Amino acid sequence: MASSMKRTAERAFEDPIPPTLTPVLELKLHMALSSIQFQMLLDRRPILPDPYSGRFGLRSDPLKAIERAHYFMNWSAPYAEPPPQTRIKKFMLCTVSFTPVGILTLQQSQILEPGDGNNASRPGYYRYTGPMFDQLSGEGGVLYYKFSVMSSKNSFEKLGYRRI
Repeated sequence: MASSMKRTAERAFEDPIPPTLTPVLELKLHMALSSIQFQMLLDRRPILPDPYSGRFGLRSDPLKAIERAHYFMNWSAPYAEPPPQTRIKKFMLCTVSFTPVGILTLQQSQILEPGDGNNASRPGYYRYTGPMFDQLSGEGGVLYYKFSVMSSKNSFEKLGYRRI
């Protein structure tokens, strides 16, 4: 019995080999903290978000976190008094490592949301509502996330920037 299928390539009838994936035990997201927020982190006090939005923007790409910091640190509420001024603002790039249990728990609690507000499926963008802490744990000491600070000596060189 002849098949009506035609062979068009050498490997057309071979079964594809499934990819071998390496398990990931944490999600590393980046954020830029102002000098006041960074001091709160160092003092192990709650890190307060921007008072206008009440949330933090986290990015999987450190360069996107820097872009967001530049944009939002120059932003002010509409009709602000005094009018906004553009000036250089200092910030520290930090990494937050979320555990799988932490991601699920915080998303179910609607504290951590994927996306950028306009598009919930936008990859690499997350929003965290409310204050953050140097680390957050749940019942039984289950770790949800912890902060780590990028090395100040080489962090910008790793991102492609040069010191002037």
